[in-house]
This record gives sequence, C-alpha cells and structure tokens, in this order.
Amino acid sequence: MDRLRPATAAETVRLWPAVRAARIFATLEELSHFRDSAPWCVRVTPAGESLLLGPWRHHGDLLAIRGLWAAPARIPAFVEDAAVVARAQGFRRVLSPLVSEKGFEQYQHAGMAVHEPIVALQGFAAELICGELSTSPDIRDARPADFDELERLDGLCFDEFWRYGARELADSYQRERMTVAQDEAGRIVGYATCSLHGASATLGRLAVEPSIRRAGIGRSLLCDSAAWAAHQQAYALTLCTQRSNTASRQLYASAGLFELPEAYVIGVREA
Repeated sequence: MDRLRPATAAETVRLWPAVRAARIFATLEELSHFRDSAPWCVRVTPAGESLLLGPWRHHGDLLAIRGLWAAPARIPAFVEDAAVVARAQGFRRVLSPLVSEKGFEQYQHAGMAVHEPIVALQGFAAELICGELSTSPDIRDARPADFDELERLDGLCFDEFWRYGARELADSYQRERMTVAQDEAGRIVGYATCSLHGASATLGRLAVEPSIRRAGIGRSLLCDSAAWAAHQQAYALTLCTQRSNTASRQLYASAGLFELPEAYVIGVREA
C-alpha cells in the first residue's frame, strides 16, 4: 500500500481543485501558505490520495482531519497516519471531518467514536421568516477592536470543544462576513458569520449572550445574514448545528429553514 508523506509544492497545486470544492480554503495562495508554514499538514501518496490536517482549535489538543480523499477502505490507514502525525506534533486526539452517519463505519474501524451528532439545515435566503421582533438590536460589521469582547462572548455561548479563541476569530474575520449586534448601551450581545459559495451561503456562527436570549437578537442576526446573502445573489442559506442544540434548531425551523434528511457526525479518538 502507498504510504502518506508531506506533499511537494507541485502536489499541493494539484490538490487545489479538491480543496476548493470542499470549501476548506478560499484561494490556492491560502492553501500554499498553509502547506509552507506546516508541511506535515498536507499529505499525499504516489497514487494521488490526499490527507489535509490542521488544529481544530489553536487552544486545544485536537488535530482535525480537514479533508480526506481516498477510497473508503483506505480511511482507517489514513486515520492511523493522522494519529502518528498528531503524536509527533504534540496533539492528544484526532478529530474526523464532518461525515454522514452511514459513512462513519470506516472511521469506527480506525478506533473513532462519535463525539457529536450534527444536523444540517437549508432554506431560501430571500424567504426567511423574520416577523415582528421584540428587540431590534443595532447590527454592524465587526471590527478587530471587537475581538476581545467576541472571544468573551463566544466562551459564554460554547463549550471548550466548540468555542473560538483569538486565532479562530481573526481567521473567521478574514474569511467571512462577520457582524455584531449591540444593545442600546453599545455593548456587544451577539454576533454572526456568513460566507458565500457560488449560489449558496453558509451561516458559520451565530452566538447570543445567554442571559438575554429569546429576545429576538439571534433572529435579527440570522435575518440580516440571509438578507445579505440574497443581496449577493445567493439562492440558498445552509448551516449545521448540534443535534442536541434544541433551542437553535427551533429558531432555525421557525425562520423557515428545514433540516436535511441525512444525519452527520464528528468522531474522535486518542492519538
């Protein structure tokens, strides 16, 4: 069997169409810079199979499989390779990409267990149901000066696995449209991120301060993102959330988003 090794610059260029289709990086330059800064993250075999790795969160101990391009029967070997790399780079655990429940069997063969079941949702960007809002916060574009407050807010809204640190917020700011919601005193009480992918848009993040939820702030941010997406000629708005997050699923359903029938999971194993 062909073994994985770090990709050359030319092999990284050949990998670009698959990476672009998977929406992992926006440009070839980003992918090339990523490979140049951490050559162990981009791995290939002579047969053209590929594995893309990277930290899940820069404050954590998880090495994520960001992309895997190989036959299903090869997945266990690729996960084992990721575990070897993880140990060498000081990570304690390996995270699978987002995969369908049906496609998770090969990851289980490699010792992975389901960490989080995920629900995918979709709706028409121009047809979200906003209605009358009990609270109408001021929504504006985020600024780098907001990052400290956003990091604090994100820590209140998400657990250690999901929360963003300063590095993730900065990356998101560079790659996505990031908006914040302010109360009358100018305090940031929520934020959202959204990105375009051809004829569709993806809501990447929606966070509202827990103490003032159910006041319309989340819906305002959601509807603002959908309106922006529609203005950019995006037909659909898509997103993912945890199956256990009942409150967010209810919000999205009430706004006209529908859950897709296929179930997804994220898996994890020790390195």
